Amino acid sequence: MELQKALSGLNAAQREAAETLYGPVVVIAGPGTGKTQIVACRAANILAKTDAKPENLLITTFTEAGVVSIKKRLLRFLGTDAYKITVSTIHAFSNDVIRMFPEKFLRFRAMRPVDDVEQISLLEEIIEKSRYEHLSSDHDPFFYLTHIRDRIGKLKQEAVSPESLDRATDALAGEYAAILSEIKPELKKYATEKSRQEKHVGKLRDLADAYRKYQSACYERGLYDFSDMISYVGEVLEEDADLRATLAERYQFVMLDEFQDMSGAQNRVIDAILSEAETPNVMAVGDDDQSIYRFQGASLENLFHFSKRYEGTKFVVLTDNYRSTDEILRLAEKSVSHNRERIGRYVPGIEKTLRSHHSGKGGELRIMVHSNPLEEKAVVLREVRRMLEGGVEPEEIAVLTRTNRETQEWASFLAANGVGVESKASADALSSEFVTLALNLLETASDPAVSEEKVIRLARSGLFAIEPSDVLRLNRALHKMNYVRKDRLRFLDVLSDAELLADIGVSNPDALLGFYRKISDAAPKNAELYEDFKRAFESVGFLDFVEKRGSFSDLEDVFTLFETAKSWGVGNPSLTVAGFLKRIGYYRKYSLSLPSKRLSEIPGRVKVLTAHQSKGLEYEAVFIPGISEGNWGGRRNVDQLRLPPGAVLKDGSAGIVGDGDEEERRLFFVGITRAKSKLFLSYSESDGNKMKIASQFLTELSVEPSRNAEPVDYAGVIAAELRPTALFSAEMTEGEEAYVREFLQTYRLSPSDLSKFLEDPKLFLRDSIFKYPFEDNEYTVFGKTYHRALELFYLSWKKEGREGSLETLLSDFERSLRQEVLPPEMREKLLKKGREGLAGWYSLHSGRLEIPLELEYNFYPRNVVFENIPLTGKIDKIELIPASANEVRLVDYKTGRAKSLNEIKGLTANSDGKYFRQLLFYKLLFELDASLSSKYRPTSLTLEFVEGKDGDYRTVEVDFTDEDFERLKSEIRDAWSKISDPGFWKEVMRG
Repeated sequence: MELQKALSGLNAAQREAAETLYGPVVVIAGPGTGKTQIVACRAANILAKTDAKPENLLITTFTEAGVVSIKKRLLRFLGTDAYKITVSTIHAFSNDVIRMFPEKFLRFRAMRPVDDVEQISLLEEIIEKSRYEHLSSDHDPFFYLTHIRDRIGKLKQEAVSPESLDRATDALAGEYAAILSEIKPELKKYATEKSRQEKHVGKLRDLADAYRKYQSACYERGLYDFSDMISYVGEVLEEDADLRATLAERYQFVMLDEFQDMSGAQNRVIDAILSEAETPNVMAVGDDDQSIYRFQGASLENLFHFSKRYEGTKFVVLTDNYRSTDEILRLAEKSVSHNRERIGRYVPGIEKTLRSHHSGKGGELRIMVHSNPLEEKAVVLREVRRMLEGGVEPEEIAVLTRTNRETQEWASFLAANGVGVESKASADALSSEFVTLALNLLETASDPAVSEEKVIRLARSGLFAIEPSDVLRLNRALHKMNYVRKDRLRFLDVLSDAELLADIGVSNPDALLGFYRKISDAAPKNAELYEDFKRAFESVGFLDFVEKRGSFSDLEDVFTLFETAKSWGVGNPSLTVAGFLKRIGYYRKYSLSLPSKRLSEIPGRVKVLTAHQSKGLEYEAVFIPGISEGNWGGRRNVDQLRLPPGAVLKDGSAGIVGDGDEEERRLFFVGITRAKSKLFLSYSESDGNKMKIASQFLTELSVEPSRNAEPVDYAGVIAAELRPTALFSAEMTEGEEAYVREFLQTYRLSPSDLSKFLEDPKLFLRDSIFKYPFEDNEYTVFGKTYHRALELFYLSWKKEGREGSLETLLSDFERSLRQEVLPPEMREKLLKKGREGLAGWYSLHSGRLEIPLELEYNFYPRNVVFENIPLTGKIDKIELIPASANEVRLVDYKTGRAKSLNEIKGLTANSDGKYFRQLLFYKLLFELDASLSSKYRPTSLTLEFVEGKDGDYRTVEVDFTDEDFERLKSEIRDAWSKISDPGFWKEVMRG
């Protein structure tokens, strides 16, 4: 009865799909067209009209959520028979095959899954031994490791072996050779193109070698990863005719949901089973416009592979949409119509335009442009509140974002402003402030010299009842003492000196004196891992601290860390705290996630999730903020390890690969079509540092964005923008406020501090006011010693009256570098890099240089003031412009990769304009310095990239306008009004 009722409610296309029981059929099911209903009705129809039993049906889908959805629908039609139908993801189905036929998979059953740390450790070992020529970097031998790991995973998903990759690379090399043959060898373009080709092909050869060695290492150690299981089942099925026949006999009817996103390895499993039937009974349900998971743009590859493999494939197209208003559907169609790679272009007669069957009542569609992100957030917050007050259920409202970072940001913002939120952000326990604090405690207890900043974070955390202002005063005293000391004192070095603590004037020396004792008590005793783990935290009352200071989700994050330690210890009884921290180090180094174990689910919340996560879901109201170029479309991420075009695609779809914007546009289409009646699209013209433009996806809609016409109450949202971190106390104490006032009496604003403040006030508070110890890394050491060598080169020239030699230049660099405390291998690496860079610089410039007017000109002793704002800074070089009596060039050295003028000025997607601001700041300092401005005019601002990375010793003269200069002055005024206000810092710390 239920089935007949459902069948009678189907439209003509749906009924055709549900009643086509035999042979191969593809159902193109656009969003909201009822594909789950079709799958369930067809399954019930098969059982009603054929001799098949429930056990003879196999239904696969992409996610576990999809499995649950289909099973619920089947239960309505079939009752308990629904449980006998195999409804599964391909991964779970492959696992079931292994369990059902263990004798066929003996080798695999003897293996165990590899975890993330083991996988990375294996790849590090391979990279270290192989010393790849192309997959290497001077800065980091493991720079390409994450790229290698990702590409091996993608290749495995697509059932591409190392040998197949070799063949695809050979084909690419042939195509490259043909391109090169069309260019005259004497042209510069020839050398550039040849170098580019050789690098790309070389990287692919190295990748194939690493892939081969990784596979071999896993096999030798009895390990497999996620993709291996599906691939192995596919291999066995192709080789074992008996097993294929058994499964084909069992699964006489197969339905493949979300077919467009099935990988090559998954297709291999299904194809092997279906290969036993002369005309397989298989239905594939999908939509090329919603392909957002398939690798390398292969959105049409599955459909063409299917129709080529199974002759006589019937296509059924569902176009009646029962979810969204007509206005929303027209907008979605207008967007996706800009994609060239759509099924209708290649298969005659397919028309996919969606028709709305929504009542349309209460519909609302808005496209808005905002001045800044704060306004955008305030307007979204206002509209969400109005909907909730108007009776829209919270779970019917969703904010969809492009990235996980934005998801976390919006979830935090809405929650801080009183909106109940359920975030589908990938909750990473390692991003928790309390987990960070716990790991800092373990690391410091294990090795007190591990990091000065971590020690100070511990002292200020509140965990040890130390007055925060005491930490600041002690740290400032250390900063002054270490300024003139060669053997730098560390924070813990002075904690046992009660007399020194008294001289510094701390309010509670006993708490500081007891700090080190507590750290010692927490030190591991090399017992069983979890015992050492528990004792460390019990010795300082850590869980009580989290319960008092944190939320329930904070406790869940800490619980995740404890459970991880327990499970790792059970799996490896010899694992110590040091070993545990080393494994966590891999997670940090390679940006791995430690998924937080959530112990509770709270219904009735506004949803915040990425557009990817929204696939298959629907909401009454959808907000998609941040639709600017570079975020949605126009992404300028450089692919460091691009696979050859033919590596993944099957023969049937050669040449059908949408570009990155087509993939992004499909994701945008998915986001739009989640909305039933209310859709809000928006972007901001500025992110606070640089201007932004609308994404092309918005401009393609041919709708002029509107501006917010209502007053925005910023007071309610600023607190959410200035959330505290574990570095700060929840409130500024009187001692800390007094410290800030005292510090500001002698403070002078520098260009680097201004940029730091504009980037993040909390970062400025940490580094510039609280003076957290700046610990040199290899990049800062290299830059400092490289600058020093060039300074000594010019100073020697001024003194001796003649240009110095290359030998002297290199000697000065080496002497400066040897004064730094560095590991031997890092010192040798920097020596080699410095010698090569300086030799190239000298070869390029020797004989053409002029003695500068000034070197390392320091404005600090000049008492420069701009509108009562004290300023400081240091210019690397001031040069007199040739043929000019008083015009000068201000030159700033930069090591690292040379940047273009647009990058310097912050006009590209991944640049921040920091270098441009710095140059303008130098111009302002120059003009305010009477001893300089009375003689010269700074008419040229220049960056000199002196390292010559990739052979590029670029000197870039940076043009500027009066508006640029006035904008800098405005930034200085605005920043100073906040920096000099202790009340502002109280707000920052309070959050």
